[in-house]
Amino acid sequence: MVNIRSTLKTGLASLLIGLSSCSKSEPTEAETYFHNFPIALDGAREVQKYETPGAKHCLVHVEQVHQALPEISFIKEQTKIDQISANGSESSSWIKSNREGLLMYREVVRENLNEASTIQRDIETILLYLKNKNGLKSIRLESCFKDDSPQDCQKEITSRSSFYSDSGYTTKEEISNSGKYWYSNGAGRILGSKGLLEIKASENIDINSTSYLLVHLAKTSEERDKAIRVTSDIRENHVLDVLYSSCEPYSVVVFGVDHDFRDNLNKWDAQHPKDKFSLIVVTPKSYREDKK
Repeated sequence: MVNIRSTLKTGLASLLIGLSSCSKSEPTEAETYFHNFPIALDGAREVQKYETPGAKHCLVHVEQVHQALPEISFIKEQTKIDQISANGSESSSWIKSNREGLLMYREVVRENLNEASTIQRDIETILLYLKNKNGLKSIRLESCFKDDSPQDCQKEITSRSSFYSDSGYTTKEEISNSGKYWYSNGAGRILGSKGLLEIKASENIDINSTSYLLVHLAKTSEERDKAIRVTSDIRENHVLDVLYSSCEPYSVVVFGVDHDFRDNLNKWDAQHPKDKFSLIVVTPKSYREDKK
């Protein structure tokens, strides 16, 4: 004789199990990439993960320190001071003060090149690890306005190197591919020039030009700080638009260490519930803890 009550219980339990398994969705490609991303990387001091359940995209922000291109030529400014000294149009104290100031400025530029070179070496190690272990094929670079070929990357490196040596901030040997400042040209572009990684656009030249102008028009430090915050936010939002439009489930973006995508992603996820982002932040090992 069939026990109807027992049969009903068994059937109901089976139905609930079936419904439970049906409601459990498969992880997205972005989620799988996020979970499989290593928590320790060669060349990295720290890997921070910010998960968003159901994310369709994963942004990997490799933090960088890059060249801060000087706005003046050391050699040209030095020549001007020499000419002023020769014709006696300014006092000796003015000439001495300006010579000392110019030398200090040159030293600041060289310190930036040294720091950038050290950190970019770490970034090269990080990117090569991701290429060899995670199958990384392309990256997006800060201030890159179009997809760059290996030839484009080499042209940009040559242009920057020539500027520094021609302006008197470095010797040609120091900024060459065996010199102490070579890596300041950027690990991404160096790898791109060798054809080891594809270099893709991340920014818009009009947005960057306007941002640069607004920052330099600021009259006080407070105005400048505000301009940097506002323009950085606009630039970061543009990066998200680029990644979304490209339909990439994950993207490695090499961007300045002062950029923070968390607020942008929180707003994006609230406005795009079906196209959310998760975030991974990779800090190079040589970046000083006290500057974080």
